[in-house]
Amino acid sequence: MRGVSLAGFVGFSLLAACLRFPSLDLMEFKSDEVAMHARAAAVSGGHFPLSGIFSSLGVPNPPAAVYAFSLGGWASDDPLHMAGVSALLGSLAAGVTFLLGRRFFGWQVGCLAALIVSLSPWAILLSRKIWAQDLLPFFSVSLMYWLLDWWERPQARAAVLVPLLLALLLQIHFSAAIFIPLVLAAVALQQGQKYLLWWGVGAGLAALTFVPFALFLADFGASDYLAMIVGSSRNMSLTSMLARGAMHFLDMADFGSLGYVSQGTASNFMREPGALPWTRWIQVPLLVAGTSAALFSTRTQAGRWLVAWAGASIFGFAFGARAPHPHYLASALPCTALLMALAIVPARAQGRRVAWLCAGLFLLLGAANLHFTRVSRTEVAAGQWKGDYGVPYRDSLEGARFLAARFGTDEPVELAATKEHFAVAYLARRLGLNIPIPAERVTGKNWVAVCVGPSRELPRRPAVDTWRSESGALRIRLRAPSDLR
Repeated sequence: MRGVSLAGFVGFSLLAACLRFPSLDLMEFKSDEVAMHARAAAVSGGHFPLSGIFSSLGVPNPPAAVYAFSLGGWASDDPLHMAGVSALLGSLAAGVTFLLGRRFFGWQVGCLAALIVSLSPWAILLSRKIWAQDLLPFFSVSLMYWLLDWWERPQARAAVLVPLLLALLLQIHFSAAIFIPLVLAAVALQQGQKYLLWWGVGAGLAALTFVPFALFLADFGASDYLAMIVGSSRNMSLTSMLARGAMHFLDMADFGSLGYVSQGTASNFMREPGALPWTRWIQVPLLVAGTSAALFSTRTQAGRWLVAWAGASIFGFAFGARAPHPHYLASALPCTALLMALAIVPARAQGRRVAWLCAGLFLLLGAANLHFTRVSRTEVAAGQWKGDYGVPYRDSLEGARFLAARFGTDEPVELAATKEHFAVAYLARRLGLNIPIPAERVTGKNWVAVCVGPSRELPRRPAVDTWRSESGALRIRLRAPSDLR
Protein backbone atom coordinates (compact mmCIF):
# COMPACT_ATOMS: atom_id res chain seq x y z
CA MET A 1 0.00 0.00 0.00
CA ARG A 2 2.88 2.34 0.68
CA GLY A 3 4.11 1.71 -2.85
CA VAL A 4 0.72 2.78 -4.24
CA SER A 5 0.74 5.94 -2.13
CA LEU A 6 4.28 6.79 -3.23
CA ALA A 7 3.43 6.16 -6.88
CA GLY A 8 0.37 8.40 -6.66
CA PHE A 9 2.30 11.12 -4.85
CA VAL A 10 5.05 11.12 -7.46
CA GLY A 11 2.65 10.80 -10.39
CA PHE A 12 0.40 13.71 -9.46
CA SER A 13 3.38 15.85 -8.44
CA LEU A 14 4.94 15.27 -11.87
CA LEU A 15 1.65 16.01 -13.62
CA ALA A 16 1.36 19.29 -11.73
CA ALA A 17 5.01 20.12 -12.42
CA CYS A 18 4.46 19.74 -16.16
CA LEU A 19 1.95 22.61 -16.01
CA ARG A 20 3.92 24.82 -13.60
CA PHE A 21 7.56 24.81 -14.62
CA PRO A 22 7.08 25.69 -18.30
CA SER A 23 6.63 29.41 -18.96
CA LEU A 24 7.91 30.56 -15.57
CA ASP A 25 8.97 33.76 -17.36
CA LEU A 26 5.27 34.66 -17.67
CA MET A 27 5.04 35.22 -13.92
CA GLU A 28 3.99 38.59 -12.54
CA PHE A 29 6.93 40.73 -11.52
CA LYS A 30 5.76 43.86 -9.73
CA SER A 31 6.88 45.76 -6.64
CA ASP A 32 6.17 42.93 -4.17
CA GLU A 33 8.01 40.40 -6.31
CA VAL A 34 10.92 42.81 -6.73
CA ALA A 35 11.17 43.30 -2.96
CA MET A 36 10.93 39.55 -2.28
CA HIS A 37 13.59 38.74 -4.86
CA ALA A 38 15.95 41.41 -3.54
CA ARG A 39 15.74 40.05 0.00
CA ALA A 40 16.01 36.42 -1.11
CA ALA A 41 19.03 37.25 -3.25
CA ALA A 42 20.64 38.86 -0.20
CA VAL A 43 20.21 35.58 1.71
CA SER A 44 21.91 33.70 -1.11
CA GLY A 45 24.75 36.20 -0.77
CA GLY A 46 25.18 35.46 2.94
CA HIS A 47 23.03 38.23 4.45
CA PHE A 48 20.07 36.93 6.46
CA PRO A 49 17.33 39.56 6.94
CA LEU A 50 15.32 39.33 10.15
CA SER A 51 12.05 40.35 8.50
CA GLY A 52 10.29 39.91 5.21
CA ILE A 53 8.61 42.39 2.90
CA PHE A 54 5.85 44.69 4.17
CA SER A 55 2.34 43.34 4.53
CA SER A 56 -0.90 45.08 3.58
CA LEU A 57 -1.17 46.16 7.23
CA GLY A 58 1.97 48.26 6.86
CA VAL A 59 4.19 46.06 9.03
CA PRO A 60 7.02 43.74 7.94
CA ASN A 61 6.22 40.06 7.61
CA PRO A 62 8.37 37.33 9.17
CA PRO A 63 11.25 36.23 6.94
CA ALA A 64 10.22 32.60 6.36
CA ALA A 65 9.11 33.19 2.77
CA VAL A 66 12.33 35.07 2.03
CA TYR A 67 14.39 32.14 3.28
CA ALA A 68 12.28 29.69 1.28
CA PHE A 69 12.73 31.59 -1.98
CA SER A 70 16.44 32.00 -1.31
CA LEU A 71 16.81 28.22 -1.73
CA GLY A 72 16.25 28.75 -5.43
CA GLY A 73 18.93 31.42 -5.54
CA TRP A 74 21.94 29.43 -4.35
CA ALA A 75 22.82 28.35 -7.88
CA SER A 76 21.85 31.69 -9.43
CA ASP A 77 20.02 34.81 -8.33
CA ASP A 78 17.94 34.70 -11.49
CA PRO A 79 14.29 35.37 -10.49
CA LEU A 80 13.23 32.32 -12.52
CA HIS A 81 15.18 30.08 -10.15
CA MET A 82 13.29 31.52 -7.20
CA ALA A 83 9.97 31.16 -9.00
CA GLY A 84 10.92 27.50 -9.31
CA VAL A 85 10.49 27.19 -5.53
CA SER A 86 6.82 28.15 -5.89
CA ALA A 87 6.42 25.77 -8.82
CA LEU A 88 8.04 22.92 -6.89
CA LEU A 89 5.95 23.37 -3.74
CA GLY A 90 2.82 23.88 -5.82
CA SER A 91 3.52 20.58 -7.57
CA LEU A 92 4.14 18.77 -4.29
CA ALA A 93 0.84 20.17 -2.96
CA ALA A 94 -0.97 18.07 -5.56
CA GLY A 95 0.89 14.97 -4.37
CA VAL A 96 0.12 15.61 -0.70
CA THR A 97 -3.54 16.22 -1.59
CA PHE A 98 -3.60 12.74 -3.10
CA LEU A 99 -2.07 11.28 0.07
CA LEU A 100 -4.62 13.02 2.29
CA GLY A 101 -7.59 12.07 0.14
CA ARG A 102 -6.49 8.47 -0.32
CA ARG A 103 -5.80 7.83 3.35
CA PHE A 104 -8.87 9.44 4.90
CA PHE A 105 -11.52 9.28 2.13
CA GLY A 106 -10.46 6.57 -0.31
CA TRP A 107 -8.31 6.37 -3.40
CA GLN A 108 -11.05 7.72 -5.70
CA VAL A 109 -11.30 10.96 -3.71
CA GLY A 110 -7.52 11.22 -3.53
CA CYS A 111 -7.11 10.85 -7.29
CA LEU A 112 -9.90 13.29 -8.17
CA ALA A 113 -8.76 15.93 -5.68
CA ALA A 114 -5.12 15.66 -6.77
CA LEU A 115 -6.22 15.97 -10.39
CA ILE A 116 -8.13 19.16 -9.59
CA VAL A 117 -5.16 20.70 -7.79
CA SER A 118 -2.80 19.63 -10.58
CA LEU A 119 -4.87 21.20 -13.34
CA SER A 120 -6.48 24.18 -11.59
CA PRO A 121 -5.64 27.48 -13.32
CA TRP A 122 -5.73 29.21 -9.91
CA ALA A 123 -3.14 26.80 -8.56
CA ILE A 124 -1.01 27.06 -11.69
CA LEU A 125 -0.98 30.85 -11.56
CA LEU A 126 -0.19 30.90 -7.85
CA SER A 127 2.70 28.51 -8.52
CA ARG A 128 4.23 30.95 -10.98
CA LYS A 129 5.13 33.87 -8.77
CA ILE A 130 7.66 35.01 -6.18
CA TRP A 131 5.06 35.68 -3.51
CA ALA A 132 4.64 34.38 0.02
CA GLN A 133 1.03 33.32 -0.56
CA ASP A 134 2.20 30.99 -3.34
CA LEU A 135 3.75 28.71 -0.74
CA LEU A 136 0.58 28.28 1.34
CA PRO A 137 -1.15 25.34 -0.44
CA PHE A 138 1.68 22.88 0.17
CA PHE A 139 2.10 23.75 3.84
CA SER A 140 -1.64 23.96 4.52
CA VAL A 141 -2.45 20.54 3.07
CA SER A 142 0.60 19.07 4.85
CA LEU A 143 -0.58 20.54 8.14
CA MET A 144 -4.09 19.13 7.68
CA TYR A 145 -2.70 15.71 6.76
CA TRP A 146 -0.80 15.44 10.01
CA LEU A 147 -3.63 17.02 11.98
CA LEU A 148 -6.00 14.33 10.70
CA ASP A 149 -3.32 11.74 11.37
CA TRP A 150 -3.23 12.92 14.99
CA TRP A 151 -7.00 12.85 15.26
CA GLU A 152 -7.29 9.36 13.84
CA ARG A 153 -4.42 7.84 15.82
CA PRO A 154 -2.32 10.02 18.15
CA GLN A 155 1.37 9.52 17.46
CA ALA A 156 4.61 11.25 18.34
CA ARG A 157 5.44 12.29 14.77
CA ALA A 158 2.15 14.16 14.36
CA ALA A 159 2.63 15.84 17.75
CA VAL A 160 5.98 17.17 16.53
CA LEU A 161 5.05 18.08 12.96
CA VAL A 162 1.73 19.87 13.57
CA PRO A 163 3.13 22.78 15.67
CA LEU A 164 6.17 23.01 13.42
CA LEU A 165 4.09 23.26 10.23
CA LEU A 166 1.73 25.75 11.88
CA ALA A 167 4.70 27.95 12.84
CA LEU A 168 6.03 27.88 9.28
CA LEU A 169 2.58 28.72 7.88
CA LEU A 170 2.18 31.68 10.22
CA GLN A 171 5.58 33.03 9.25
CA ILE A 172 4.91 32.63 5.55
CA HIS A 173 1.70 34.67 5.70
CA PHE A 174 -0.45 35.88 8.59
CA SER A 175 -3.59 34.58 6.86
CA ALA A 176 -2.57 31.14 8.14
CA ALA A 177 -3.84 32.21 11.57
CA ILE A 178 -7.13 30.58 10.54
CA PHE A 179 -5.51 27.21 11.33
CA ILE A 180 -4.83 28.06 14.98
CA PRO A 181 -8.39 27.22 16.18
CA LEU A 182 -8.30 23.92 14.27
CA VAL A 183 -5.03 22.86 15.88
CA LEU A 184 -6.16 23.90 19.36
CA ALA A 185 -9.45 22.02 18.94
CA ALA A 186 -7.70 18.85 17.77
CA VAL A 187 -5.31 18.96 20.72
CA ALA A 188 -8.03 19.66 23.25
CA LEU A 189 -10.57 17.11 21.99
CA GLN A 190 -8.24 14.20 21.31
CA GLN A 191 -7.06 12.08 24.20
CA GLY A 192 -3.30 12.07 23.77
CA GLN A 193 -1.88 13.14 27.10
CA LYS A 194 1.00 10.68 26.88
CA TYR A 195 2.30 12.61 23.90
CA LEU A 196 2.48 15.96 25.68
CA LEU A 197 6.25 15.68 25.76
CA TRP A 198 6.32 15.35 21.99
CA TRP A 199 4.01 18.35 21.64
CA GLY A 200 6.58 20.20 23.72
CA VAL A 201 9.32 19.10 21.35
CA GLY A 202 7.28 20.31 18.38
CA ALA A 203 6.54 23.60 20.13
CA GLY A 204 10.23 24.02 20.88
CA LEU A 205 11.20 23.47 17.24
CA ALA A 206 8.45 25.87 16.21
CA ALA A 207 9.83 28.49 18.62
CA LEU A 208 13.29 28.10 17.09
CA THR A 209 11.91 29.03 13.68
CA PHE A 210 10.67 32.31 15.19
CA VAL A 211 14.14 33.33 16.43
CA PRO A 212 15.04 35.61 13.47
CA PHE A 213 11.72 37.44 13.65
CA ALA A 214 11.94 37.63 17.44
CA LEU A 215 15.28 39.42 17.07
CA PHE A 216 13.62 41.83 14.67
CA LEU A 217 10.77 42.49 17.11
CA ALA A 218 13.24 43.09 19.92
CA ASP A 219 14.75 45.89 17.87
CA PHE A 220 11.51 47.17 16.33
CA GLY A 221 9.47 46.91 19.51
CA ALA A 222 6.98 44.07 19.91
CA SER A 223 4.37 46.34 21.51
CA ASP A 224 4.65 48.84 18.67
CA TYR A 225 4.35 46.07 16.11
CA LEU A 226 1.24 44.65 17.77
CA ALA A 227 -0.25 48.13 18.10
CA MET A 228 0.16 48.72 14.36
CA ILE A 229 -1.70 45.49 13.61
CA VAL A 230 -4.46 45.96 16.17
CA GLY A 231 -4.80 49.63 15.34
CA SER A 232 -5.47 48.98 11.66
CA SER A 233 -8.98 50.18 10.96
CA ARG A 234 -11.51 47.85 9.38
CA ASN A 235 -12.39 48.89 5.87
CA MET A 236 -15.55 46.75 5.53
CA SER A 237 -18.50 45.69 7.65
CA LEU A 238 -18.68 42.23 9.21
CA THR A 239 -21.30 41.10 6.68
CA SER A 240 -19.22 42.34 3.78
CA MET A 241 -16.13 40.61 5.15
CA LEU A 242 -18.03 37.32 5.41
CA ALA A 243 -19.34 37.72 1.89
CA ARG A 244 -15.86 38.49 0.60
CA GLY A 245 -14.44 35.43 2.37
CA ALA A 246 -17.11 33.16 0.90
CA MET A 247 -16.63 34.62 -2.57
CA HIS A 248 -12.88 34.08 -2.51
CA PHE A 249 -13.34 30.55 -1.20
CA LEU A 250 -15.46 29.91 -4.28
CA ASP A 251 -12.77 31.56 -6.39
CA MET A 252 -10.30 28.97 -5.14
CA ALA A 253 -12.61 26.17 -6.28
CA ASP A 254 -13.64 27.72 -9.59
CA PHE A 255 -11.76 26.32 -12.55
CA GLY A 256 -12.60 29.25 -14.78
CA SER A 257 -12.49 32.25 -12.46
CA LEU A 258 -8.85 33.22 -12.43
CA GLY A 259 -7.61 30.91 -15.13
CA TYR A 260 -9.48 32.83 -17.80
CA VAL A 261 -7.38 35.96 -17.53
CA SER A 262 -9.62 38.25 -19.53
CA GLN A 263 -12.54 37.36 -17.28
CA GLY A 264 -10.83 36.68 -13.96
CA THR A 265 -12.51 36.59 -10.55
CA ALA A 266 -15.48 38.40 -9.09
CA SER A 267 -13.02 40.43 -7.03
CA ASN A 268 -11.78 42.27 -10.15
CA PHE A 269 -8.34 40.78 -9.61
CA MET A 270 -8.10 40.04 -13.30
CA ARG A 271 -11.46 41.08 -14.67
CA GLU A 272 -13.89 43.90 -15.12
CA PRO A 273 -16.29 43.92 -12.11
CA GLY A 274 -19.71 42.46 -12.58
CA ALA A 275 -20.55 39.07 -14.00
CA LEU A 276 -19.74 35.76 -12.40
CA PRO A 277 -18.02 33.07 -14.47
CA TRP A 278 -20.43 30.48 -15.83
CA THR A 279 -18.44 27.69 -14.19
CA ARG A 280 -19.71 28.97 -10.83
CA TRP A 281 -23.09 27.39 -11.58
CA ILE A 282 -21.42 23.98 -11.84
CA GLN A 283 -18.93 24.40 -9.05
CA VAL A 284 -21.35 25.52 -6.30
CA PRO A 285 -23.57 22.39 -6.47
CA LEU A 286 -20.44 20.22 -6.32
CA LEU A 287 -19.18 22.06 -3.25
CA VAL A 288 -22.57 21.80 -1.54
CA ALA A 289 -22.81 18.09 -2.31
CA GLY A 290 -19.22 17.57 -1.18
CA THR A 291 -19.84 19.41 2.09
CA SER A 292 -22.93 17.30 2.74
CA ALA A 293 -21.00 14.12 2.03
CA ALA A 294 -18.18 15.24 4.34
CA LEU A 295 -20.51 16.12 7.21
CA PHE A 296 -22.62 12.97 7.11
CA SER A 297 -20.04 10.43 6.10
CA THR A 298 -20.12 7.36 8.32
CA ARG A 299 -16.62 6.19 7.38
CA THR A 300 -14.55 8.76 9.19
CA GLN A 301 -14.66 12.02 11.12
CA ALA A 302 -12.08 13.48 8.76
CA GLY A 303 -14.89 14.92 6.65
CA ARG A 304 -15.99 17.15 9.51
CA TRP A 305 -12.45 18.45 9.87
CA LEU A 306 -12.48 19.16 6.15
CA VAL A 307 -15.64 21.23 6.57
CA ALA A 308 -14.02 22.97 9.55
CA TRP A 309 -11.10 23.84 7.28
CA ALA A 310 -13.54 25.37 4.79
CA GLY A 311 -15.39 27.24 7.54
CA ALA A 312 -12.18 28.63 8.99
CA SER A 313 -11.18 29.84 5.52
CA ILE A 314 -14.48 31.66 5.03
CA PHE A 315 -15.18 32.99 8.52
CA GLY A 316 -11.62 33.44 9.73
CA PHE A 317 -11.14 36.71 7.89
CA ALA A 318 -14.41 38.24 9.08
CA PHE A 319 -12.67 39.57 12.17
CA GLY A 320 -9.55 40.83 10.45
CA ALA A 321 -8.48 44.39 9.94
CA ARG A 322 -8.57 44.25 6.16
CA ALA A 323 -10.83 42.62 3.60
CA PRO A 324 -9.29 39.39 2.33
CA HIS A 325 -7.81 39.29 -1.14
CA PRO A 326 -8.23 36.16 -3.27
CA HIS A 327 -4.66 35.01 -2.71
CA TYR A 328 -5.19 35.10 1.08
CA LEU A 329 -7.27 31.96 0.64
CA ALA A 330 -4.63 30.09 -1.35
CA SER A 331 -4.35 27.81 1.66
CA ALA A 332 -7.90 26.61 0.89
CA LEU A 333 -7.10 25.32 -2.61
CA PRO A 334 -6.64 21.67 -1.54
CA CYS A 335 -9.76 21.91 0.64
CA THR A 336 -11.99 22.94 -2.25
CA ALA A 337 -10.54 20.16 -4.41
CA LEU A 338 -11.25 17.54 -1.75
CA LEU A 339 -14.82 18.77 -1.25
CA MET A 340 -15.57 18.62 -4.97
CA ALA A 341 -14.04 15.15 -5.19
CA LEU A 342 -16.24 14.00 -2.28
CA ALA A 343 -19.28 15.12 -4.28
CA ILE A 344 -18.46 12.62 -7.04
CA VAL A 345 -17.57 9.47 -5.12
CA PRO A 346 -20.55 9.27 -2.66
CA ALA A 347 -22.89 9.89 -5.57
CA ARG A 348 -22.29 6.29 -6.64
CA ALA A 349 -24.18 5.11 -3.58
CA GLN A 350 -27.11 7.42 -4.25
CA GLY A 351 -28.11 5.96 -7.56
CA ARG A 352 -26.85 5.70 -11.10
CA ARG A 353 -28.52 8.91 -12.27
CA VAL A 354 -27.01 11.03 -9.52
CA ALA A 355 -23.61 9.45 -10.12
CA TRP A 356 -23.74 10.17 -13.84
CA LEU A 357 -24.91 13.73 -13.20
CA CYS A 358 -22.05 14.49 -10.80
CA ALA A 359 -19.53 12.78 -13.05
CA GLY A 360 -20.80 14.81 -16.00
CA LEU A 361 -20.47 18.05 -14.06
CA PHE A 362 -16.94 17.09 -13.07
CA LEU A 363 -15.94 16.24 -16.64
CA LEU A 364 -17.43 19.51 -17.85
CA LEU A 365 -15.41 21.39 -15.25
CA GLY A 366 -12.32 19.45 -16.26
CA ALA A 367 -12.77 20.39 -19.90
CA ALA A 368 -13.33 24.01 -18.91
CA ASN A 369 -10.24 23.87 -16.73
CA LEU A 370 -8.00 22.71 -19.57
CA HIS A 371 -9.48 25.33 -21.87
CA PHE A 372 -9.02 28.17 -19.37
CA THR A 373 -5.47 27.09 -18.59
CA ARG A 374 -4.59 27.20 -22.28
CA VAL A 375 -6.37 30.50 -22.87
CA SER A 376 -4.82 32.17 -19.83
CA ARG A 377 -1.32 31.24 -20.93
CA THR A 378 -2.01 32.45 -24.47
CA GLU A 379 -3.43 35.77 -23.28
CA VAL A 380 -0.61 36.47 -20.85
CA ALA A 381 2.01 35.54 -23.45
CA ALA A 382 0.34 37.83 -25.99
CA GLY A 383 -0.13 40.74 -23.58
CA GLN A 384 -3.92 40.54 -23.90
CA TRP A 385 -5.53 40.74 -20.48
CA LYS A 386 -7.56 43.04 -18.30
CA GLY A 387 -7.48 43.82 -14.61
CA ASP A 388 -4.59 43.89 -12.17
CA TYR A 389 -2.32 41.21 -13.60
CA GLY A 390 1.17 42.68 -13.81
CA VAL A 391 3.51 42.79 -16.77
CA PRO A 392 5.24 39.38 -17.01
CA TYR A 393 8.87 39.05 -15.98
CA ARG A 394 9.83 38.17 -19.54
CA ASP A 395 8.63 41.51 -20.88
CA SER A 396 10.14 43.53 -18.02
CA LEU A 397 13.52 41.88 -18.60
CA GLU A 398 13.20 42.56 -22.32
CA GLY A 399 12.55 46.24 -21.53
CA ALA A 400 15.51 46.41 -19.17
CA ARG A 401 17.77 44.96 -21.85
CA PHE A 402 16.49 47.53 -24.34
CA LEU A 403 17.41 50.36 -21.99
CA ALA A 404 20.80 48.82 -21.30
CA ALA A 405 21.54 48.51 -25.01
CA ARG A 406 20.27 52.03 -25.69
CA PHE A 407 22.18 53.86 -22.94
CA GLY A 408 24.95 51.55 -21.74
CA THR A 409 26.09 51.67 -18.14
CA ASP A 410 27.30 55.28 -17.97
CA GLU A 411 24.50 57.55 -19.14
CA PRO A 412 21.87 58.01 -16.40
CA VAL A 413 18.23 57.23 -17.16
CA GLU A 414 15.26 58.12 -15.00
CA LEU A 415 12.04 56.12 -14.97
CA ALA A 416 8.76 57.98 -14.56
CA ALA A 417 6.48 56.69 -11.80
CA THR A 418 4.13 54.15 -13.36
CA LYS A 419 2.74 50.83 -12.25
CA GLU A 420 5.30 48.99 -14.35
CA HIS A 421 8.49 50.95 -13.64
CA PHE A 422 9.54 49.07 -10.46
CA ALA A 423 10.40 45.82 -12.22
CA VAL A 424 12.06 47.46 -15.21
CA ALA A 425 14.18 49.73 -12.98
CA TYR A 426 15.18 46.82 -10.74
CA LEU A 427 16.16 44.55 -13.62
CA ALA A 428 17.95 47.39 -15.42
CA ARG A 429 20.06 48.08 -12.33
CA ARG A 430 20.94 44.39 -12.21
CA LEU A 431 22.23 44.80 -15.77
CA GLY A 432 24.40 47.71 -14.62
CA LEU A 433 22.30 50.56 -15.98
CA ASN A 434 22.75 53.92 -14.26
CA ILE A 435 19.28 54.64 -12.87
CA PRO A 436 19.15 57.26 -10.09
CA ILE A 437 17.39 56.28 -6.87
CA PRO A 438 14.52 56.84 -6.27
CA ALA A 439 13.56 55.83 -9.80
CA GLU A 440 10.22 57.65 -9.70
CA ARG A 441 11.75 61.08 -9.18
CA VAL A 442 12.09 62.81 -12.54
CA THR A 443 14.49 65.78 -12.39
CA GLY A 444 14.44 66.70 -16.06
CA LYS A 445 18.23 66.59 -16.26
CA ASN A 446 18.47 63.13 -17.77
CA TRP A 447 16.73 60.90 -20.25
CA VAL A 448 13.34 59.70 -19.03
CA ALA A 449 11.72 56.33 -19.80
CA VAL A 450 7.96 55.92 -19.36
CA CYS A 451 6.90 52.26 -19.03
CA VAL A 452 3.27 51.20 -19.37
CA GLY A 453 1.40 47.91 -19.63
CA PRO A 454 -1.23 46.83 -22.16
CA SER A 455 -4.19 48.40 -20.33
CA ARG A 456 -2.72 51.91 -20.20
CA GLU A 457 -2.06 54.57 -22.80
CA LEU A 458 1.32 56.14 -23.32
CA PRO A 459 1.42 59.85 -22.39
CA ARG A 460 0.94 62.19 -25.32
CA ARG A 461 4.18 64.06 -25.03
CA PRO A 462 7.12 64.53 -27.39
CA ALA A 463 9.17 61.35 -27.60
CA VAL A 464 12.47 60.48 -29.22
CA ASP A 465 11.78 56.78 -29.40
CA THR A 466 9.02 54.31 -28.59
CA TRP A 467 9.68 50.63 -27.94
CA ARG A 468 7.40 47.68 -27.33
CA SER A 469 8.14 44.15 -26.17
CA GLU A 470 7.61 41.24 -28.52
CA SER A 471 4.23 40.41 -26.97
CA GLY A 472 3.19 44.04 -26.64
CA ALA A 473 2.69 43.64 -22.89
CA LEU A 474 5.20 46.44 -22.17
CA ARG A 475 5.84 49.69 -23.99
CA ILE A 476 8.52 52.25 -23.25
CA ARG A 477 8.61 55.85 -24.48
CA LEU A 478 11.88 57.76 -24.25
CA ARG A 479 12.05 61.50 -23.73
CA ALA A 480 15.24 63.53 -24.02
CA PRO A 481 16.16 66.11 -21.33
CA SER A 482 15.41 68.96 -23.72
CA ASP A 483 11.82 67.70 -24.11
CA LEU A 484 11.18 68.20 -20.40
CA ARG A 485 12.07 71.86 -20.19
